[in-house]
Amino acid sequence: MSLNVILIEDDAVDELYPLSLTSNSWQLRTGRYTIVERWRASLRDAKVGVHSHRSLHQQLYEVDSPTPVLDDRLPLLVVLSTLILSPSSMRQLAERATDARRPCIIVSGSATVGAILPTTPNHVNEIVAAIDAVPSEDVDLVSVDGVTVRRAWDVLDAIADGVAWDASLVGTRIAGSARIHPTAVIDESEGPVIIDEDAVIGPLSVLQGPCSIGAHAVVKPLAHVTHSVIGPYCKVGGEVSVSVLHGFSNKQHYGFLGHSVIGEWVNLGAGTTTSNLKNTYHDVRPNMPWGREASGRLFLGSIIGDFTRTAIGTLLPTGGVYGVCTHVMGSGLSASTQQSFVWSDGVVYDRDKAFETCDTMMKRRGRELTQLHRQVLDDVRERDA
Repeated sequence: MSLNVILIEDDAVDELYPLSLTSNSWQLRTGRYTIVERWRASLRDAKVGVHSHRSLHQQLYEVDSPTPVLDDRLPLLVVLSTLILSPSSMRQLAERATDARRPCIIVSGSATVGAILPTTPNHVNEIVAAIDAVPSEDVDLVSVDGVTVRRAWDVLDAIADGVAWDASLVGTRIAGSARIHPTAVIDESEGPVIIDEDAVIGPLSVLQGPCSIGAHAVVKPLAHVTHSVIGPYCKVGGEVSVSVLHGFSNKQHYGFLGHSVIGEWVNLGAGTTTSNLKNTYHDVRPNMPWGREASGRLFLGSIIGDFTRTAIGTLLPTGGVYGVCTHVMGSGLSASTQQSFVWSDGVVYDRDKAFETCDTMMKRRGRELTQLHRQVLDDVRERDA
């Protein structure tokens, strides 16, 4: 289908703390694919672009994934970047857009989540004006069945659907270049298991679907991974249950990780264990920067931002929230929240030492801490440290 698609990030992105401190909302991973990757995999002939009012974050994203040049002669489908849709719903919207003769407003439930324009404005800022200029009686209403991610932990609810959708998109669920030990167990009785290119599945490990193991990821011997998404270049061991690791993160050793969302470049020291259930069986109330918040969840582990590390034997409480480039350590149960760039006990993490460590970590995976990374991290230091 020949059309333009733009995923737009709105002001509510800050509520995806701490992942949104360094990443855009369209980079949230709910299966093999992130939100924007699933759009591109589902609509291969469309030009799928992104837009954020946070220009620095978008620039960092576009270093590896440049936004295509949109054709202003084509129809435009614009949706919130936090909207999770099935591939079939995406295709239905794309078909509606290609046939559109007048503007459409897209709703999910009672919320407006997007729009369709017969042609593409010269600039994304002109989209709202173009819709407002049309009399209300000339605007169609299109309803979709989607889920909007409002908090980082919402991605946990999308794992089952996300993995199933992506299994249908990839065709071959186990890549030919993946190395799977003959003693490993792959159980698809509850959902599909995707194993991506060059992933390594160690001896006596158990993968229970729905589950996705990203490209170049390593599942260590004796590991047990169930109902989880392991992003590219991650290394996991011990027990991982109902969790999302976004990429380049390590949980190589024993310890339990449950109902947790982990950013990129995170290292969980040996024996790090999360609690995902309160002793009282009450609703988990994470301590966010704006205060305690009722999650409506019985099970919720840790939400951990990029470049954060835990010491060996770290015990993370139920609903723990940890910022970017912070070091969680100490005897006994850790604090339930820790802002960005903290070394220990409230001591501010020295900027140069922090950046040196981040760069060292990235170089171990053939990457480097660029000037754009440093600018984004400096922004985090100003706003959250």
